[in-house]
Amino acid sequence: MKGEALCAGDLGSDQTSFSPERGVRGDEPAFPQDVEPAAYDPALHEQIQNQVRSLGWSAPVIAQFIADQFGGKRWSELTEDERLLLLYRLRVVDR
Repeated sequence: MKGEALCAGDLGSDQTSFSPERGVRGDEPAFPQDVEPAAYDPALHEQIQNQVRSLGWSAPVIAQFIADQFGGKRWSELTEDERLLLLYRLRVVDR
C-alpha cells in the first residue's frame, strides 16, 4: 500500500534497497573535480603575446581585459576556444 513503511523483514525483497555491494552515496569523494588544463598551443600563445605588445598593455591591464571579457576568469582558466576568442577580441580592439 502506498505510504507504508517497509518492515525490517521486507528490506531484502526490494531490489533497490540498500545492499553492501551497492554502497552508499558519498562513499567516494567525487567533488570538486579537478579542472582539466587547457591544451597549450605555442603558436596561439605567441600571437596573443604579440597582439598585447602591439597594444602596449601592461600585465594588469590584460588581466583585467580577460576578466571583463570572460566572466572573471584568469588566463590560466581559459579554454583553447576562449584563448582563440581572446586573440580575436584583442585584434578587434586594435582597430
